[in-house]
Amino acid sequence: MSWAPQYCSIDDLKSWLEIDTTADDVELLFAIEAASRAIDKATNRQFGQVDTPEHRYYRAEYDQRHHRWIIETDDLMTHAGLAVALDNCDGTWTTVTDFELTPRNALQKGRPWTAIEITRPPVAPTGIAKVTAKWGWAQPVPYAILLATMLQAGRLFARREDASSGPPLIQKTVDDIDYKWGTPSPLDDDVLTSVAPYRRYWGAV
Repeated sequence: MSWAPQYCSIDDLKSWLEIDTTADDVELLFAIEAASRAIDKATNRQFGQVDTPEHRYYRAEYDQRHHRWIIETDDLMTHAGLAVALDNCDGTWTTVTDFELTPRNALQKGRPWTAIEITRPPVAPTGIAKVTAKWGWAQPVPYAILLATMLQAGRLFARREDASSGPPLIQKTVDDIDYKWGTPSPLDDDVLTSVAPYRRYWGAV
């Protein structure tokens, strides 16, 4: 599975919608892709995995309370190819071996690690870290994400019948005057409920 893949197959969606022909396959694929990317945005993460380890760069933040450097990273679920290095500001890097992946019980709960804690800080790091890893989710797409993708893709596909229609504005009548403002979420309410437990909140230490 690649990084940011489609979270359900066309067969999954056709079964969900009870479609037994190939006439709409292209439109269904468009809907699946759009739904998958909307779920990425709603959760602040993706549910695929890169094929091979790759370098990514992050900023390390010093935790004064625990006296260690913390690197908030993309999701990670395997030690395969994992390496951490800090920038020396002279074109070289210092390899770090004393570190822990956190949350510590993430894998037991079927969740990824999202940060690296350097347990023995090197002297005066610049704050720039190069982390090599096989990023992403090392397991099938969670069922809740699969279901949410089918729900949202089905809604998008149905828009083909009336592309001009969309979610209504919020409306309230006061003294015989209609007021309209804002728009509800572009995602189906059941989709939002399904993906809510997987939403990631990024932030500095």
